[in-house]
Amino acid sequence: MTFLKTADTLNPGAHTLSSKYYTKKEILKQEYKNIFLKHWICVGRAEDIAKPSEYITLDIGGESVIILRDNKGMLKAFFNVCRHRGTRICQNNKGNFSKTIQCGYHGWTYNLDGNLVGAPHMDNVDNFNKEDYPCILLPSKNGKDFCSLILMTILKILGKSLNQYLIVFHHGIWITLL
Repeated sequence: MTFLKTADTLNPGAHTLSSKYYTKKEILKQEYKNIFLKHWICVGRAEDIAKPSEYITLDIGGESVIILRDNKGMLKAFFNVCRHRGTRICQNNKGNFSKTIQCGYHGWTYNLDGNLVGAPHMDNVDNFNKEDYPCILLPSKNGKDFCSLILMTILKILGKSLNQYLIVFHHGIWITLL
C-alpha cells in the first residue's frame, strides 16, 4: 500500500465546508430530517449491555430511547417516557436498573419488559388498568446471542408516525430486530 501526503492528494480549488454547516441549527435540523431520522445509526456495542438490567439511552431527533437487557437477556427498547405525565424516565446515559424502572415524577414503576407494575394512588381511579399503560415498546425479535454493533433508525412512515427498529451486526450478518 502506498501512502501519500495530504498536500499531494488535494485537488486544485478544493476547500472544506463553510462554518455554517457545523454551527447553524437549521442545517442540523435538515441533517436530522434527511440523514439521522432515515438511516441506521450506531447506538452502542452489545457488550455495553451484555448483562440483564444493563441499559443505555440515546437522544435523537427530539426522541429519547432506553435500550436494555431484560431478565432473560433479551434486548428491549422503549421510548424513554413515562406513560403517566410524559416525563423522561431515565436521566443517565448508561447504567444498571434493579428489577424495575421507576419514573421520578409520580413513581410509576415498570418491569424490564416494560409492563406497568406500580402506579401509586391509581387504585381508586375508575376503569384504570395497569395493562393499558406499558412503556412504549419498540418492535424487537430475537435480541439474544448477538455481538458487536447495535444500530437503530427512526423512520418517518408517510409523515404520520415514528417507527423505530433495531438491528445488530452479528458475525458478519445484519439482523433486524422486529
